[in-house]
Amino acid sequence: MGVFWGGMGTWVADCGPSNQNADGRMQGRLWGVISAACGIQAAWRFPTDAHRSMDQSAVPSSQHLPQNGCMELQDQVKVAGFREMWRPVYSKYKAFFECAFKLQGIVSEMITSPVHGQLPQIIGQMAVAASNNYGAILTLVLNGFGNDAMKLARSLFEIELNILRLKNHPDDLRDFLDYHLIQQKQLYDIFTEEQKTNVPPERYQEMMAEYNRVLPRFIKDKATQIPRNEWCRDSLYFRVREAGAGYLYLYQIFYRQASSMHHLDIAGVMANVDSNIHAQMGSVVGLPRRCTRRHRNSHPLCLPLQ
Repeated sequence: MGVFWGGMGTWVADCGPSNQNADGRMQGRLWGVISAACGIQAAWRFPTDAHRSMDQSAVPSSQHLPQNGCMELQDQVKVAGFREMWRPVYSKYKAFFECAFKLQGIVSEMITSPVHGQLPQIIGQMAVAASNNYGAILTLVLNGFGNDAMKLARSLFEIELNILRLKNHPDDLRDFLDYHLIQQKQLYDIFTEEQKTNVPPERYQEMMAEYNRVLPRFIKDKATQIPRNEWCRDSLYFRVREAGAGYLYLYQIFYRQASSMHHLDIAGVMANVDSNIHAQMGSVVGLPRRCTRRHRNSHPLCLPLQ
């Protein structure tokens, strides 16, 4: 997983088109990446052998290619997308997409291999979630939503840190699992009185017994008995430093910026404006992805930030 982080920030945040033309082989790989992006748990159903290489003509014919952001395949599977973005983005970041394409087989083998023990099974579930997350990132990037892909890439960084933490501190698995009991009680606390009456008394007693059993391990404030806000006793920054210099570097140059884009502080707002301080409203229905000044001045959604 970590092999991608070196260029992830540049790759997903800057996905502008180039002037390169894709040949037939590139188009095959492009569709391979698209299918890989959607294919871990909900593959696009092309009328071809699922194990056939995308380089070997396993590409939909031109009449099935998306038009105006939508595509209808022979078996009526509809997929949203912006075709004009695919080839330019793929051409610009070809090496990354080819690497992602090769990952498809590796991930499939990894998540279908039997494992034994609680820790490997939990990490396996996290790996499945990460692979689906990565597929969503590829889909967003190919369609020009680089800023939104950054938000998902941020969560991949956190998943990897959690996996590393459990690998290096397997005893922490108990906290990882039992924090669910804290969250369960917190959810109950925000129920309305009517909702609380729907919880059977024996279920409430069971919940409170489990909560009180694990609470001492998660206490943040002994006076108020308030539990901490996350499962791990150490902060994310501490875990980053523990993971090594490479992760600290990514935290500084990638994670902070991605967090700003996720929470939309001023740095996140600035990441969503162009050089003329106009909001980037690309891929909004009726608005071209690459707006010209004429489009900006005439379209009601292209408003300057005052």
